[in-house]
Amino acid sequence: NSPCATLVNGYTQIFVGADANMTHSFLDESGGFVTSRVELSDSEAMERSLPESPRVVESRRPALQNSNFQAFDVHVTGDSGSFQSSLMELSGNGRSRVAISTALLRPGASVSINGFALSGGAQRTDMRTNIYHMAQGTISRQEQR
Repeated sequence: NSPCATLVNGYTQIFVGADANMTHSFLDESGGFVTSRVELSDSEAMERSLPESPRVVESRRPALQNSNFQAFDVHVTGDSGSFQSSLMELSGNGRSRVAISTALLRPGASVSINGFALSGGAQRTDMRTNIYHMAQGTISRQEQR
């Protein structure tokens, strides 16, 4: 936990060749934790006799000033190449974005992307995917929550 705002701007480029299989996992759990009971309204916090509104406490949390941006650029360049990815955003940063772009460039290429983002309080999370089917017989599957 730094008293100064931090910026992480990561970029990863991946090439998958013919008949190759790659499994990729990414977990972002930087930035600490969201303030507990932040889902309570101010009136609910007063009813519970909390010393301070969890929303006010959350608004002063230093990690809310942090930004964490990650980009993954995947190229399946060989026939029947396969790429599977699991992306999870569980951080306490104020702004978090994961973007993955996949180009299926050869016949039989496939991609499977699973994404999960969990945020609370004043956080903003974003998960974006682009999948380009550039050859015949390519397959993509994705699920995001």
